[in-house]
Amino acid sequence: MKSSPAPLRHLRALLLTAVLFSLSAAGHLAGGGVLPEPGPAAVMFALMFQPVMLLTVRRLSYGMLLTILITGQAMLHQAFMIFSPMAHHGAMAHHDPMYGSLPMLAGHVAAAVVAAWFLCRSETALWQLLAWLRPLAAVPVAGVIPARPPQVFIRNPLLVPSPWRNIPVNSLRGPPSRTVAPSARPA
Repeated sequence: MKSSPAPLRHLRALLLTAVLFSLSAAGHLAGGGVLPEPGPAAVMFALMFQPVMLLTVRRLSYGMLLTILITGQAMLHQAFMIFSPMAHHGAMAHHDPMYGSLPMLAGHVAAAVVAAWFLCRSETALWQLLAWLRPLAAVPVAGVIPARPPQVFIRNPLLVPSPWRNIPVNSLRGPPSRTVAPSARPA
């Protein structure tokens, strides 16, 4: 797990809460239930967002994601049953033919396992992308270039340059000089 605070925390928490809420709502509707009105549903979403926001401070592992999804689905399933419109008409807890049954539990767990796998892979991809982009987003810091200490030259007789070093040496290149002997001229 990463020890520094996670980047894009709000976006990650919002995505996880949306997946959690969608899985719970889909499972509740598939079981024959009715979703609550938009007002109570928005309150449930906000109440689920708060603990998820606290948990996304660090990078989430597969086990942590699976735990969040299974626990959240169980809590939202109960909240949907309590706040659904059918709850006010007396058919609260058993409007769902699969309520409390093994297929309903297996469906919620299977959905949580698959969603946790996808979320874990996307979390890993996000962290890799951010690590790749981090050098590009770093703000250059103006620094002070340290002054070099003055160089001290030690006079070593072997390394002292000759005062005659820049005098050109006569070479055989170029036009012939006028002082060429007449016997050396070509005929």
